[in-house]
Amino acid sequence: MNIVTFVNSWKGFSWAKQLEQKSTIPVFWTKDTTKNNDVMDKAFLAYDSSFPGVGVRLAYDEVDSVDDVIAQWKKFLSKNAKASVVHLWVQGTIDGKGPAAMASLLRSNK
Repeated sequence: MNIVTFVNSWKGFSWAKQLEQKSTIPVFWTKDTTKNNDVMDKAFLAYDSSFPGVGVRLAYDEVDSVDDVIAQWKKFLSKNAKASVVHLWVQGTIDGKGPAAMASLLRSNK
């Protein structure tokens, strides 16, 4: 499985673009909060209503620790084990680990 990682940037990818292209590439997205009031959250909700469960949004205010994030990442990978490619979109900071550190940590925990 190829894990395409984006640290605080999607370089041409977004939930709106995923929806527009009817893309079913599995995406694991981390962010700081569950607030649904910005453009990305609204686009995620629209995408999720069309392709339920393909994208995962994990807000750090929903988990207790980095270990919880890793557990959810492993669950995501297991669910998508047959996918040839998955995307890892990392935003936010948890337990002092910013996007680059979390991306590295998640990629090392397959």
